[in-house]
Amino acid sequence: MRNKQFKTLLLILLHLAAITSCNSMTETILNYVEREETCSSWDVSHIGTGSLGGFFSEDDIWKIYAALRQKYPSYISEKIMIGETVQKRNIYGYFIGYDYETEDMNIVLVDALHHAREWVTLSMIVQITVEAMKTLNRCRHPFFENNRLFIVPIVNVDSFHFMCQSYHSDKWDQASQIRKNRRPAAHAICSQYADGVDLNRNYDIKFDFPVGASREECSDDYRGPKAFSEPETRAMRDLLDKFPRISSALNFHSYANLWIRPYSYNNVENNEIGRAHV
Repeated sequence: MRNKQFKTLLLILLHLAAITSCNSMTETILNYVEREETCSSWDVSHIGTGSLGGFFSEDDIWKIYAALRQKYPSYISEKIMIGETVQKRNIYGYFIGYDYETEDMNIVLVDALHHAREWVTLSMIVQITVEAMKTLNRCRHPFFENNRLFIVPIVNVDSFHFMCQSYHSDKWDQASQIRKNRRPAAHAICSQYADGVDLNRNYDIKFDFPVGASREECSDDYRGPKAFSEPETRAMRDLLDKFPRISSALNFHSYANLWIRPYSYNNVENNEIGRAHV
């Protein structure tokens, strides 16, 4: 994707994902999809908050998805299983667009929750999805004339599930800080909160790079025994293989207030992407 297109996409998605204060999710989500909006309104103040202390849980995201799928079946696809987790839970995604089944249309991949503790990224997914539905229903937005989105709301399904189940329990303080997946340590004795592989460090690009990841199994940024050792990262890899029209990807995190462009293991400028000034 060229620099101008990339900036446009970034601005659209960041605008859609603006975080606002809201009312309770129960009274607002279904009401929101009934509201009449114009293309220019971009109002995300009525989406609501989730059941995880104001953040959205895994149950919340799929209830919202179901409501939107029922309301806008022409603009949001059925759930697509892209793979399984270590604990055999399904990882799902869905298309958004005018013609989401058109195979020759570019695809922009948007995902969240490689790290389970970065809850706010799911709020970004919810708001992007809801606002995209409203926009698609009210006008022919030029971005969606040639592109469709593929959304993977939760990559690290097992750990996010464990975290959500621990809410309001004595496990919460530690469970809420889980970063990695739920892979049991093979050669070390870690706590149940320190087991796992950092999925964001398990991809193949510069897997053995000497900085930025750990070989220690109990470390928060343990990279795993080899690239794509984890079924979650293999699912993401296979998704790219299955849909070769994926032209760009946005991976949402909530640490350090950074916008990171590939490949950030060095300081070499990526001329294809260029700098995005927001």
